[in-house]
Amino acid sequence: DWSSDVCSSDLHTSRFIAGRTLDVESADFKKEYPEITGIKHGDMRSFYPSMQQVETYPVSRFICYAKMPDKAKVQHYLQDDTHKYLFVVCFNGATLKPGQPFPVISESKAYQGRLDKLDIIDDNGRVLQARGAFILCLTELDFKLILKQYDTDYTVLEVWRAKAGRLPGWMLELINEFFKGKSDFKDKCKIDPENADLAALLMKSKNKLNGIYGMSATDIVRDIFYEDELGEWKRVPADATKELLKYYSNGNSFMRLEWGVYCTSWSRYRLIELAEVIGWRYVLYSDTDSIFYLYNDEIGARVDAWNKEHEARALKIGAYITTEQGK
Repeated sequence: DWSSDVCSSDLHTSRFIAGRTLDVESADFKKEYPEITGIKHGDMRSFYPSMQQVETYPVSRFICYAKMPDKAKVQHYLQDDTHKYLFVVCFNGATLKPGQPFPVISESKAYQGRLDKLDIIDDNGRVLQARGAFILCLTELDFKLILKQYDTDYTVLEVWRAKAGRLPGWMLELINEFFKGKSDFKDKCKIDPENADLAALLMKSKNKLNGIYGMSATDIVRDIFYEDELGEWKRVPADATKELLKYYSNGNSFMRLEWGVYCTSWSRYRLIELAEVIGWRYVLYSDTDSIFYLYNDEIGARVDAWNKEHEARALKIGAYITTEQGK
């Protein structure tokens, strides 16, 4: 069940400030953070569609590429930008490194993959320390984050590989079409904020844009629920092999679950990348596509540079639209 290990958004408060009220004008705050001038919030614009447009995805089928590779080979795979990788990893204990406010290992997934007794100290559903062995299936992006954040002894059991590339042209064109519609209706709503018809069209355009991700993240293998003669709900576990063969042999099936998994995986990876740019000491809270952080001009300059770097990358590959107003 590799998809459920990684196909989720990122929402977390830094445990270093949880339960506190930060008043930038207070004497205590100024003593603790003399270099800080305020608190800011950054929101990624249409984050999932952006990740769908600019990042790389598996564009061929995954094949079992290696079993029990040594760590030198694992590091080689992690640096290979021409392929996408899935790693089946056995972690023998894991301890979060000092200063990390956003741990990425899911407590529930660690328990689900436990091999024997597993003792976990958690922070709101994320692993701070795990004693015992557990198995996770991860994209290369999430594996990189875990190795960066945790001290752990691990063994890679299997490596699956696919070619890397941008999503197919028909999908990118549709994302652009819906994003342009959303942007145009948003501009029109600013001009005529009382127009209910425009507001409804804006909402529909947002739903279409977000629905592309929703379709790609829908689990192919789903249990069946039915109501019996006594009015009680019963559950019939799905046959994974049967359901997958049915899906991939159907000519109407065109979405790949991997694309949904990698969209959230990329989003988490870039959000944590931004948190690192800001500095772990200054990060307060993240919520899927946004981040709250302590601010000064130096931090602001780092964030601006990061933003311009990614903007330039998007412009280089043509990942942008032009609105009716010429923006």
